[in-house]
Amino acid sequence: MTNTGYVAELLSGDWGGFAATASLRYDDNSDFDDETTYRITAGYLLATATRIRGAFGTGWKAPTFTERFGFYPGQFVGNPNLRPETSTGWEVGVDQALVDEKLNLGLTYFDERLEDEIDGFIFDVDSGLFTAGNLDGTSKRKGVELIADAVIGDAWRLLFNYTYLDAKEPGFAGEMAEVRRPRHSGAFNTNYRFLDDAANLNLNISYVGEQSDVFFPPFPQPMETVTLDAYTLVNLSGSYALSKGVELYGRVDNLFDEDYEDVFGFATSGIGGFFGVRVSFAR
Repeated sequence: MTNTGYVAELLSGDWGGFAATASLRYDDNSDFDDETTYRITAGYLLATATRIRGAFGTGWKAPTFTERFGFYPGQFVGNPNLRPETSTGWEVGVDQALVDEKLNLGLTYFDERLEDEIDGFIFDVDSGLFTAGNLDGTSKRKGVELIADAVIGDAWRLLFNYTYLDAKEPGFAGEMAEVRRPRHSGAFNTNYRFLDDAANLNLNISYVGEQSDVFFPPFPQPMETVTLDAYTLVNLSGSYALSKGVELYGRVDNLFDEDYEDVFGFATSGIGGFFGVRVSFAR
């Protein structure tokens, strides 16, 4: 498959606090109809350090080769008749700077519609295997994002984000919750620099809420909907500059060895440590 994309983008200057962007993309695809997508954004900064913003855009995604032609004996057969997914989405938001811009708060509402969503777990009666297919109807995703960014002194920075997501897709009996889409997720990150900025410590705590998935027991038992438990991951990293251009660094992922799953039945990494030396050469 050959795809050639042509992109045009327009960026505005600052017109008395107002700024906007516009982009257009044309995809010339050898296997599917050519597609034109676009995105428009705009924002306005008020005298109170309040920024109001919005965006609207479209998109498309061709099926993968595995979805079209893949074959796994006794498990999966591809579907060469798949159609690309297409989407339309928009968002509106507001940002507020406080305490001489040392504290920034953001609130965003987003809404997206997805047509011809590809489901890779459809049972094919003719072959007795699973295949991929385009879902009828519209998949809907909407929600709210909260962001807080605070700078304390010259060395400490705190970041917080939270997302509430309501994701639904077409089902046999009407709309159903989309799998592997947690309703609640968020993260907290803190970064501290010390020893005249030679040393740095970073702590990141991410939370992924409870979500649903599907389980396919041996035939002829029917597919089951299962629940993946919520989990919290803690990552810790640090670095120290020995000299100009030479830095020691280390990172511990999943610090508390959390046992969790993103896909039912597939293991994820436990605690892991990474240490090394980073050397950069500057003129």
